[in-house]
Amino acid sequence: LRLSAAESAARAAAAEREYAARVLEAVGDGIAGVDRDGVIRLWNPAAEAITGLRSDAICNHPAEEMIPGWPEIVTRVPVARRPGDADDSWTAETVPLEIQGREIWLSMVGVSLGDGIVYAFRDVTRDRRLEELRAQFVATISHELRTPLASLHGAAMTLLERQDELHEQTRRDLLDMIAGQSKRLAALT
Repeated sequence: LRLSAAESAARAAAAEREYAARVLEAVGDGIAGVDRDGVIRLWNPAAEAITGLRSDAICNHPAEEMIPGWPEIVTRVPVARRPGDADDSWTAETVPLEIQGREIWLSMVGVSLGDGIVYAFRDVTRDRRLEELRAQFVATISHELRTPLASLHGAAMTLLERQDELHEQTRRDLLDMIAGQSKRLAALT
């Protein structure tokens, strides 16, 4: 049985669509397709896994109604005119999303289609938490170091500026304090 050229082309196109659908199902980033009217048309399995929002529950509904904070998110996410059309101003934006009492952070970009926008996103919640912990750690260490440094500086300046005016016991107390705070700084470090 010989296929016509049209039938052969149709089968090839169907096979290509099937392959593209399988790839979309397997990709690790969340992919969301939102049409020109703001209706969610595509929500891949990774998007479900990341957000906990099921495709069958949100597809064919307005994103604004289905995704908490969508109006704010969509204004912050950069959208390229076509895939790969990136310049320095087009980088992923990290946006918060609160779903069912759970806060997740998404690194998100978009690409414009003729009839809507395709958004790609990944969960960066863990990275965000690690960054917050790092910032807290640095702030704590800075505070812990500032206190003995201020004492050291004050004692040293007092000794330098008023050395002749100080009683012997006051000088000894200041030197003891300098030695103690130096040990404290060494232990902290």
